[in-house]
Amino acid sequence: VYPTEYVSEPIDLAGLGLVMEGAHRPGHFDGVVQVVGRFFEQINPTKAFFGEKDFQQLAVLKRMVAVNNADIEIIPCAILREESGLAMSSRNVRLSDKGQAQAVFISEQLNWAKQEFSKQSLSSIVKEVTLQFSKRKEFDLEYFEIAEIDMLQPVSSTQQKARAFIAAHLEGVRLIDNIALNY
Repeated sequence: VYPTEYVSEPIDLAGLGLVMEGAHRPGHFDGVVQVVGRFFEQINPTKAFFGEKDFQQLAVLKRMVAVNNADIEIIPCAILREESGLAMSSRNVRLSDKGQAQAVFISEQLNWAKQEFSKQSLSSIVKEVTLQFSKRKEFDLEYFEIAEIDMLQPVSSTQQKARAFIAAHLEGVRLIDNIALNY
């Protein structure tokens, strides 16, 4: 897959790799771009499907395709959820039954943020979600962000298409989730 003479060209992610996941996992998206870029070179797809659960990765890969002028359509796939609302993830099996029940709190907070998006200020929503996590000692909130969907920069207006993003640790498992707020 990687011949000895292979050199991966860096991609200008225009800051996409520096926020949220990128801020907490430096260099992560450079690796994603290298691996997926090489995969695309090998199989030359016309379409590629990626889940919205890893929405930032989806945005990074759209950027990579655009920068490379690749003729690949990146198709987002909706987040699949348990009946409880918990986003499906292979990481969920690492949670105890109690932990899986507690993890539903993440999607509850995202749904609350969606409900309040047009009613409260963005800073109030962020403050309230952060407060609610601080009351739940079983969680270690890594971040809660509201960002526009293209470059994942902070939203300045409820008129921008926006998503809320959460990363939190529970029982030593890092869980991520997000939700569209106004589209």
